[in-house]
Amino acid sequence: MRECRPFVTMKSILLIGFMVLALCAFSLTPIVIDIGENRVTYLREFLDLASVFPDMDRGSVGRFEDAAHMDIVMGRFYPKVRLMCIRLPEADSPLDSYLNYANQLLKGTLENREVLLSYGAYTYDADSNYLSYLWFPVEFEGSNVMVSANLLLLVNGLAEFVPESSRGDVFQTYLEKARDFAKDTGIGIWKEEFASGLSTEATIHISKDRNTSARRLTVTVTGTYDTEYSGYISIGKFLKEETRRDITGVIPHTHLIELDDSWDNEYFNLTVSIATKQKDRKMTVTVRINDTLLSTRSTSEYSRDRVAIYMILAKYSIK
Repeated sequence: MRECRPFVTMKSILLIGFMVLALCAFSLTPIVIDIGENRVTYLREFLDLASVFPDMDRGSVGRFEDAAHMDIVMGRFYPKVRLMCIRLPEADSPLDSYLNYANQLLKGTLENREVLLSYGAYTYDADSNYLSYLWFPVEFEGSNVMVSANLLLLVNGLAEFVPESSRGDVFQTYLEKARDFAKDTGIGIWKEEFASGLSTEATIHISKDRNTSARRLTVTVTGTYDTEYSGYISIGKFLKEETRRDITGVIPHTHLIELDDSWDNEYFNLTVSIATKQKDRKMTVTVRINDTLLSTRSTSEYSRDRVAIYMILAKYSIK
């Protein structure tokens, strides 16, 4: 599987820029599309946007947390995805009915279905959630078209637009237009009784301004579906202090640690210790650097609820 990365070629930047200029020059055209048993609003000008990301990642939604967070199954990789620039209404707030509707709308449509992912200026946030524009097929006027879940939520007033940084990316112009459409038409959270408490000057998400490393240590936990677990990953160069990261999750899931080029041809020690929170559940822990398998262990009759991997004086080089 291709390494997940933002698709930021000059061709796509120019194409998006041209489409943004066209968007600014014409009014938006609302249309009605069927999402499962729901009829929702979308914008005709957004129907062809997926074409500017020709090199998207393909996967399926394995676990749906809420309308902005879900686990994606991509072969042997299980990233947790957060919809880029999307903030859902809070539970137990005056807007929680829109949160419930957003969750119901996308859960029925996306769970266990194939989706496509594209990326912007950032690949992932400080919590290792992959920041994505998520696309799924919808039938419209006799053809299958790709709809953006990010844009769909904003157009229908089911979420706020929250930039990932002040730098942003060109595609966020479309997200702003979707937000403005909902605000101008008083849809969802922008209805008159709620709109006074909202602002178009949304707080910026805190996302780390960094490039994706070419060396990715992944710890993938598989086994009995929906089993909760906790543990830690400890890694350090030989005779140097180790860095420990406490982890929690639900099977299946992949944890990611970036390694810079100073790790090439360096001996290092690695410990991974993970225990299930429920008894008698199957669990397999697999450690890789990029596509190179370092180790894999599973629960057994001698260790029913815990997997431990110890590596001493391991070495890896990307060259």
